[in-house]
Amino acid sequence: MDIQLTYSGDGGETYHRAGAREPILKCGARDGPLARESGTVYPPSAPFVHGEENEIWLYYHGNNLLHGERTRDGAAPSQGLYLAKIPRDRLVCLKPEAEDEEAVVTTVPLALSDAGALRLNVEVQDGGEVSVTLLDAWGSELAQAAPITTSGLEQPVSWLDSAAPGSESAPQSDGEEKMTWQLHGSVKVRVALRRASLFAIYHS
Repeated sequence: MDIQLTYSGDGGETYHRAGAREPILKCGARDGPLARESGTVYPPSAPFVHGEENEIWLYYHGNNLLHGERTRDGAAPSQGLYLAKIPRDRLVCLKPEAEDEEAVVTTVPLALSDAGALRLNVEVQDGGEVSVTLLDAWGSELAQAAPITTSGLEQPVSWLDSAAPGSESAPQSDGEEKMTWQLHGSVKVRVALRRASLFAIYHS
């Protein structure tokens, strides 16, 4: 028995499995230092962010017993309490299916009060990059950002176009009313990934 991740967007009424049921914590190998947890692993509670360490912690119980059965090969039963750690918000990601492909995702309309506050949780491989584009409600481009080429839990987005909402130098013209309207919830963010993974988008 492995540990999978579920989530709820309605306060716990309905749950969905994340990551196509891929385990976030697997049983250990039968031979080796994790043999004691090679049968089942159980989480006593949900993962949580620990302090200011930018890590998600998950305490769990592991043993070498199969679910409702005896141990394999007649091994003596063994068990223990363990702690698994992972960088913050890195349980599930979006990434290209193949190394030489590009993956593109566009958000739903966001209440983006300041485009300069946009941050991405990304992992970028050598030679890879993350491209970010700001779109209006109809998909037209508003601003393009400088490519992100390094990994980080909160990589800032640097806009090449001064017209990005929230910019001090945004044009004050006939389009000001439209820009203000977009600023309050009708802008989308398009992220293109090449040899990179996207874990989270943060905004204010």
